[in-house]
Amino acid sequence: MEFQEPYKVYTAASNLEAHQIVDMLGANGVPALADEDQSGVSLWSFGRISQFHLPNVWVEKSTAPEAAELIQ
Repeated sequence: MEFQEPYKVYTAASNLEAHQIVDMLGANGVPALADEDQSGVSLWSFGRISQFHLPNVWVEKSTAPEAAELIQ
């Protein structure tokens, strides 16, 4: 799936949360994609460095208001 005007509608805390949001949006007729955090760069001995890289949920810009309402 390619978006003409991709719009980041949500930043998730984990890959699992990002995919749950994508599934919920898709079930409600809003196509969405998640980019995953596959990097270990933000990890250190006490956990993960906050806001280093988090998975994002992307939608078509024209569907962003509907997606944001569904997420809330």
